[in-house]
Order: sequence, then structure tokens, then C-alpha cells
Amino acid sequence: MGRSSFLAWWGGELASLVPEVIKRLFRRSARVALLDLAGPEIVLGHLVGSRRRLLARIDPARAGESEMRRFGARLSRQQRRADALVLRLAQGKALKRRLDMPPLAPADLRQALYFEIDRQTPFQRDDVYYDCAVVGRRESDNQMLVDLWVVPRPVIEQVVTPFPGVEVRPALAEIVDDTGSVVARLDLREPGARRPAGRVWRVFNRFLLLCLLALLAVAVYLPLDARRQTDELLRVKLSAAKAKAEATLKMKTELERLGEIDRRLQLRKLEASPRVLVLDELTRRLPDDSWIASLQIDGEEVRITGHAPVAATMIGLLDASSLFGTPSFQSPVTQEARTGKERFSLSFAINPREVAK
Repeated sequence: MGRSSFLAWWGGELASLVPEVIKRLFRRSARVALLDLAGPEIVLGHLVGSRRRLLARIDPARAGESEMRRFGARLSRQQRRADALVLRLAQGKALKRRLDMPPLAPADLRQALYFEIDRQTPFQRDDVYYDCAVVGRRESDNQMLVDLWVVPRPVIEQVVTPFPGVEVRPALAEIVDDTGSVVARLDLREPGARRPAGRVWRVFNRFLLLCLLALLAVAVYLPLDARRQTDELLRVKLSAAKAKAEATLKMKTELERLGEIDRRLQLRKLEASPRVLVLDELTRRLPDDSWIASLQIDGEEVRITGHAPVAATMIGLLDASSLFGTPSFQSPVTQEARTGKERFSLSFAINPREVAK
């Protein structure tokens, strides 16, 4: 931050502490020189607050060089006395485009429109003065309706050159319609341009105000310093509390991880229990002259394939178990020539109530 920027910030912060009654003692209305170029005549006026006074007018098509010089000299004097010079231009000198833009802050909106000038107008962005105004919002797609006003730089240069020997430095340009109403205002000052120096009495008033602000600053310094020390102490305590909270959160996360591991082990145990029970029940139910070649457990359904002297007896043996549901053959029974036994394929359900006991 540069020195001037720091002083401007510091002055603004101190000014916010000054009571409004005191501010009004030093406040005055801005003095504006108004150069109206919207009509056939050039009109020079003086504006203080809401009071407007006509100073001179001239028709450039009929006036001679000497008249233009006198008018220019008066314009030059008025420009030096005023805080700013405002040009008033006819609406035909400007180009307007209505655009749909996303919701943006005013500064961001102006920056975004700067990059739209090349695409939305026939001019290059560095060859125009521009400004914008939000005229509405469309709730259906959350868009802002924005009027983009553009005035080519040559237009401004042409209207301020008819006065020999006078350097015209306009700060603003007002665009007026046929009724004389202002429809747009464009800032003609280059970025970073300095304001013209004020008068001696204005400097003196500002000096008095700065003295008052300095006294107020001394009056509020001690409470602010005490508050700073309190904030520092609270910041240290907050850091310690934050460290404890992070340790507690880490411990909680570890406990949750261990709980999840325990839950998975319990599920595996429950999943393994039916298999052990089924094997035990089948071992006790099947006779010694029968055996099982394959066993599949899919959830609560069991499928077995094996050999028995009489496969039909397997239905009764398994049906007598309270652990198994009603068994049924999954394929026709066949007899093997080598062993003389019947090959069977059965399926039955596991009774979950018996498993839970």
C-alpha cells in the first residue's frame, strides 16, 4: 500500500468516528461546471447542489473566432473554479446495448462489461468511454438486465476542441434524451487520475478536521489497545481449545473405526454359524450308507448332491429336522451301475429361528 493510499484509508477510518453534526460544519455542496453540447448551441452553466445558473451560450455555426476565444476563456476560468467539469451530450452520440448478465457486484459488473465491448459493439474496448446501469432482474433464470452505454473517444475529443488555447478536462459525460432527461452518466477520467487541487480555505478546513480526528484517535487509542491485548489472549486460548478438540475428534474417529471392525467380525461369525449347524445336522441325520458329494449354502437356501441306497428316504430324514424346511428334489433321481446307489440332488431352506437359538 502506497503512502497516499494509506493516508486515504487512515483518513477515512478516522472520519467515520466524527459525529454527523461536526461533519455538517465542514461539508459543502460540490461546484460543477456544466458544458451542454446536446443542442445546436453550446451552453455553459454553473451547478452548486441543486441550484443551476446559466453563464453563457454560443452558436458555433455563427460565432466568429474572437467570440469562440472569449467563450473559451470563460470556460477555462469556470473549469478552474469548479470541482469538476461535466459534458452533456445528445443521446445520438452514444450507443446503448441491453445485455443479460449474471448477478455481479457493481465493480465486477463493470469489469465484465469491459471485455464484452469488442463483441457487443463495433468499437474496440480501449477506444471508448463506457458505463452501465442495471435496469431489472429476470427471476426465471436469475439474470440481470443491464444497459451498456458506449461513447467513442473521438466523439469526446471533437466536442472539446472548438475552443482555441483552452484545455478542456471533463470528468463526466451525461447522456440526455430529447426531453433533456439524463439517461446515463459516463466517467471520463482515466484510472488513477488525480483530483484538481482545492482552494486554500478547503485545505484549511481539512487541516482543522484532521486535527480534530487526531484528538479523537488519541482518545480511542487506549481502549483499542486493551481490546487488542484481549483479542490476543482469546486467540491463544482458542488455539489450545482447538488442539484439544482435534485430539478428541481423532480419538472418536479411531473408536468408530474399531467399532466397525468389531461389527464386521460379528457379521462373519453369524455368517459362519449356519454352515457349522448345517454340517452337524446333516452328519447326524444321514445314515452311514449314504453320503454327500457337494454342499452349497446360499443365504438361507441349501443345495446338496449325493448318493443313497434309496434316495426317497432322504426326504423324510431331512424333513424330520427342525433346522431344515421342506426338502425337494432339484433333478430326477438316477442310479449308478457301478455302486448300485441312487444319485440325488436336493434343496431345502434353513430355519432362521433355529439358527438364532
